[in-house]
Amino acid sequence: RSVENVLGEIRALAGRYRVKTINFQDDTFTLDRDWAIQFSHAYGQEFEFPFWINTRVERINDEELVAALAHGGCRGVRIGIESGNESLRADILKRHMSNADIRSTFALAHKYGLDIYTCNMLGIPGETAAMIEETVALNRELEPADLQFSVFFPYPMTELHDVCVENGYIVDGQSLHSYYERKSVLHLPTLSTVELERGYDHFQQLKNELRMKR
Repeated sequence: RSVENVLGEIRALAGRYRVKTINFQDDTFTLDRDWAIQFSHAYGQEFEFPFWINTRVERINDEELVAALAHGGCRGVRIGIESGNESLRADILKRHMSNADIRSTFALAHKYGLDIYTCNMLGIPGETAAMIEETVALNRELEPADLQFSVFFPYPMTELHDVCVENGYIVDGQSLHSYYERKSVLHLPTLSTVELERGYDHFQQLKNELRMKR
């Protein structure tokens, strides 16, 4: 969609509702760097209410882009860290970014006044209790504006679903109402149910800790 097309939709919304914030759910808003910069310039010239976006570390660790977003009215970004363990993140989740890259992205966002909301997972195939603690520790160090955490779910037609099937990780008859529960549909040899629940509770404790700091 063109910049003007998206701006036109926002104008229509603003004409109909009392808009306080625009929340873009595009998975990677900054995938097209030039488009994102152009949009930010145009948005900032026309609208006063802020906006939030989703993106990836690899697609926002760029000072010109971050500056354009901030000056255009972006209030914050949601970024998937998923795991604080670099090997698990790269080998299993295929997210090739280092913890140093994540720290650099946070520093850049904070320089321009952007909040960051992190997305995290636990119960990932191959994960251990110590790896969950690495994710908790990294978030504690970064102090995001807020965070979410969910238990990994093997969606069919994904590579990790196939891995779970091939290794017999999926528990027959197990179902979930939400992946924000304290349990998993997997039986992992590297992570017990008790360790998963303990890790989940540590995430909740961190979430409360960050709220108290704010």
